[in-house]
Amino acid sequence: MLDDVGNEAYSRSLPRLSSADRHVISSNEQYRNLHAGKRCFVIGNGPSLRKQDLSHLANDVTFVMNAFCKHEVVTKWQPTYYFFSDPVLFDGSESSAEFFRTLKTTIHETTFFVPVNHKEIIEKERILPPESTRFFAQSGRVLGEDTNEVVDFARPVPSAETIAQTAIMGAIYMGCSPIYLMGLDHDWLAHHGETGYNFYPGLILNNHPQVTGKLGDYGRQMESLLRVRRSYERLQVIVEKKGIKVLNATNGGFLDLFERVSYEALFRE
Repeated sequence: MLDDVGNEAYSRSLPRLSSADRHVISSNEQYRNLHAGKRCFVIGNGPSLRKQDLSHLANDVTFVMNAFCKHEVVTKWQPTYYFFSDPVLFDGSESSAEFFRTLKTTIHETTFFVPVNHKEIIEKERILPPESTRFFAQSGRVLGEDTNEVVDFARPVPSAETIAQTAIMGAIYMGCSPIYLMGLDHDWLAHHGETGYNFYPGLILNNHPQVTGKLGDYGRQMESLLRVRRSYERLQVIVEKKGIKVLNATNGGFLDLFERVSYEALFRE
């Protein structure tokens, strides 16, 4: 989530795309409607995942993100798609290098999606396997602040407040429906003062000065969460226009924009 940088400033910070970068992202055309009409699961890293049995998803299309590699279920099935966007993961630090070394010990069959502005360091340091890494570009438009967003991964997509929202856009682009949301608790303000509020203990990066797991100023966090909600509202409009169903199978949490469903009921015979 863009906690410390305002939407406008963040948009200005995005690099201009070179012709080479445009060529790279244009190859994402192969994913357009690839899973048309097929259900998928977009899985965040909220603590509610501790209460749900993810082993059922072995044969489903799954979109995961960030430190999902720490979930024990990856020994039973591998995610279909794995999304990253946070610049701190690609800052060249030993902490980030350690994270990706650990990730590669558990994740070996997936397709990674990463912002194209991190392409140079990924290829130079071989952070991720080149044969299974795809790149996307983020535009200067922020999801929720513009009414003209087009979800097209062969072109720049709207910048999002959370990587989960980018993953949802990926599912939209690939034509998935219904899209089930899991692990998107979005209730961290109710746990202000706690550190590392995820399904796994500790932080995504170890011994990194910018990764503390602390929320900081409560007022700024409320403003940030409101921006997150606006982005979800915009996604809601986009999927309704496309006739795509988004259902929230998270166990609890505060995200109330999408119809709730029981995850367990999806697998009852």
